[in-house]
Amino acid sequence: MTDSKKTSPRRSTLQKVLQSAPARLVLDVFVVFAAYAVSIFLLGEFGEPFFSRLGITETIVFVIAIIPAYIAYFFSARGIERRTVSELSLRSSPKEFLSGLLVGFCLCTTVVLILWWMGYYRIREVTPRSEIVPIVPMILAAGFMEELLFRGILFRIVEEKMGSWIGLVISGALFGLGHIPHGHATVLSGVAIAVSAGVLLAVAYMVTGRLWLPIGIHIAWNFSQGNIFSLPISGTAVHGFVEGDLIGPTFLTGGPFGLEGSLLTVGACLLLSGYLLRRAVRAGKLKKPFWCRSGAI
Repeated sequence: MTDSKKTSPRRSTLQKVLQSAPARLVLDVFVVFAAYAVSIFLLGEFGEPFFSRLGITETIVFVIAIIPAYIAYFFSARGIERRTVSELSLRSSPKEFLSGLLVGFCLCTTVVLILWWMGYYRIREVTPRSEIVPIVPMILAAGFMEELLFRGILFRIVEEKMGSWIGLVISGALFGLGHIPHGHATVLSGVAIAVSAGVLLAVAYMVTGRLWLPIGIHIAWNFSQGNIFSLPISGTAVHGFVEGDLIGPTFLTGGPFGLEGSLLTVGACLLLSGYLLRRAVRAGKLKKPFWCRSGAI
């Protein structure tokens, strides 16, 4: 007599290790970052004559390199994590991405207008700038890649394993720490980024379950800050349409590091984060801490 019950094949020790949260996190980050870095190197080495003939700025390599990173992310999700990639679903991508662009622009503009009203942002001139174009590909690539790594991999896996609150703390802290090596960075600016952008972008991912909203917010914030208002992007000086200077207390203006280090930015981002978090809780998307068992509240 044969047993009619089907038994699932036992996983090997290696499979169990590869499916663990730490291993998935490390492997995902390595695969995606390696694909991006190698692509930039190869495009920089062999693509320069091609780009020159077409009259395209070399910074376009940062955008082109997103494609191999995107493919690597899918490969990692299907091959290592054995899951579907719902966070990059194209079904709602146009609406969520455009919404993110609008939110990022309005958020940055609001902070700048408050500083202008307080007399801490002075406009010198308004003029079109040809040097805006070369930096746009870098802004697009940075927004996409940082969201892929910090929210698509880091926050998602930590939240899945340990809960939403711990995911917000860990991903936010590492996001802030990742900006410390930038020019003019301070401990205060790192903490400000962790609390503002680190939390806001993770909550934006939580409320939709996809990366398009935080990608749009990230890109629009950087573009508005640098290419419109000529303010430093994480310590990097940029010339935009409106030439202006930040004057006044560094804790309010962010100083030479940029608006990311401003307490006004922290306040604005926390207000928006609170609104989005409320929506996430109402939709049952907040995951309990691991000691309370993972699940939607």
